[in-house]
Amino acid sequence: MKLFGLIEQMNIYSIFPLESIVPSHSDLFKTLEKYENNSLSVGLQLDSTEKVLKIPPLEFHRQEIFLELFKYFNKNSKKIHFLESREHFESLAEIARKASKIQKQLKKSKNNKKELELESYKLGVEFKYIQAIGINDVILKNISLYKPDLVFIGEGHANWFYLNKKEIRKKYDIQIEEYYRDKVIKQPTQDDLMFAAGASDKHLRMEDILKDKLEIITEKINPNQRLEPELQTLLIQRNYNAVKKGRIINKNPHFIGTWDLEIEPRGLFELYIEKASLKEKDGSFPIEFVGKIEDCLGSATAEGDLYPDYITFTKKYYKHLEGSEQPVRYEGKFNLSDGEVSGEYQILHSSNGSNKFGSFKMEQLREIDDISSLILPRSKSRPLPF
Repeated sequence: MKLFGLIEQMNIYSIFPLESIVPSHSDLFKTLEKYENNSLSVGLQLDSTEKVLKIPPLEFHRQEIFLELFKYFNKNSKKIHFLESREHFESLAEIARKASKIQKQLKKSKNNKKELELESYKLGVEFKYIQAIGINDVILKNISLYKPDLVFIGEGHANWFYLNKKEIRKKYDIQIEEYYRDKVIKQPTQDDLMFAAGASDKHLRMEDILKDKLEIITEKINPNQRLEPELQTLLIQRNYNAVKKGRIINKNPHFIGTWDLEIEPRGLFELYIEKASLKEKDGSFPIEFVGKIEDCLGSATAEGDLYPDYITFTKKYYKHLEGSEQPVRYEGKFNLSDGEVSGEYQILHSSNGSNKFGSFKMEQLREIDDISSLILPRSKSRPLPF
């Protein structure tokens, strides 16, 4: 099959209040002209052609590009298969109903507020997961059932399909022969934003003016071209892992902890030590280490010192959506009875110009592999916490 990943809508960051912009896909329809006379079947990310599906307390709005594609292929007498299902949307509505009930309880509750807030957070994570990733299984099962020649889905789903094409072929017997995706080649400038703000009124929205300033082309991906996982999808999976498994990624960290003691899965992090060496500092001999941290906000570097009774390290995000742009300093002490670390973190010069403080805790899961050969000087030696 030929897979098409489409940008359904775009958010433009501006000082003006803007809704999402629905881009034009003129280049996509030019690309599809070569299939007009072929008897190919089509799969669309729809469950019907209704513009709005109402399942209280939610409303689901169909993406405009898929409705346009339905009209286009229907006009050209192509066999069209819907790849979504109403059951998927009903499951989302059910989660929303549960969340709404908990919110009502929170307003009345005084004793179990923390438990209710945690449950509300977990439902929010589950909702995003089913919406962004859980739907993939529904789409793939329908592709396997109908076997369409051309498949059109959102770019996040399509990117995930292509990156996991070997597993998809094995599990669903689906062969992705070619992959096309939307590529933004022109975005509104600051001048465009200023003009749209001045020209818009109650009859003409800024979003409609800016739509013409947004240009997208259809790009065919070379089989050898390297693609990166979409960060937003990756972090949704991490949040889900944190809630369901108490983990971030499927690897073996040295330490695992949380920087959110109120809703622990939200702040869950894993510390991986990659290099370590014994150093002398002010008469002590700490283990100096460098490594990385993986959490629900992204990935970060970590550099610090490990002493017999405490640890200190600095985290700096390099791949994230909402993580601090500034370094975050951690200092914690080992509890000698259970080996758990507890302490404080400090965001150095946060966005409001001052330092921000918080509490964290973590525990050690495994030893540092390349430390076993290090020998502490006799005069300074003390038992290490591993």
